[in-house]
Amino acid sequence: NLQIYARLYNTQGHKEKIHELLTYFEVGDMKNKIYEDLSSGQKTRVNLVKSLLNEPELILMDEPTASLDPDIADKTLSLIENWKKEKNISILYTSHNMQEVTRICDDVLFLSNGAIIEHDTPQNLARKVTKAELILTYEKDPKLAFEYLQTRTIPYEHKHPNQLTIQTQEAEIPRIIFDISKTGLWMNDITINKPTLEDFFLQISRKKNEAI
Repeated sequence: NLQIYARLYNTQGHKEKIHELLTYFEVGDMKNKIYEDLSSGQKTRVNLVKSLLNEPELILMDEPTASLDPDIADKTLSLIENWKKEKNISILYTSHNMQEVTRICDDVLFLSNGAIIEHDTPQNLARKVTKAELILTYEKDPKLAFEYLQTRTIPYEHKHPNQLTIQTQEAEIPRIIFDISKTGLWMNDITINKPTLEDFFLQISRKKNEAI
């Protein structure tokens, strides 16, 4: 299968090239197996080998990990990341998985009805989501802390014992932590979950649905 494609691509030294790629993507022991007998993860990596035989400068990947188990998907992404860095190739990557997009892509386009509606780096797009999540794990009575949050109309949740989850503007987090500490709340742990590309994706999706 791979040798046929290598000849179609007129790949020089194609046997050595196939061996190199199969070894790199960790499917070298599959070279004598029938393609249809391979698992989804193995097929994905063999397809990557096939697409790289002629050393392209640009590769199109459409949901390459869609049918893979999480551990196999993670391994495949790591191989793609490393190959991209080593060979300095460009990848046009389409996916609804924003964690994957953040890992693979330097530049992100969001499309709606064939039109570009957002375009920036993953980091800059995530910064457009101003809300962040502050999680406080505490001891002692949180009553005064609750009163402070209610007075300032700051949204919060108290779903778990000794844990307070606050939704707020990222810029407000230092002030909130300082003010809550003054209420006498003893904080054992502070976790700040900053916005991600996934949050931005959900934000623009909801706006689109509201407009409809």
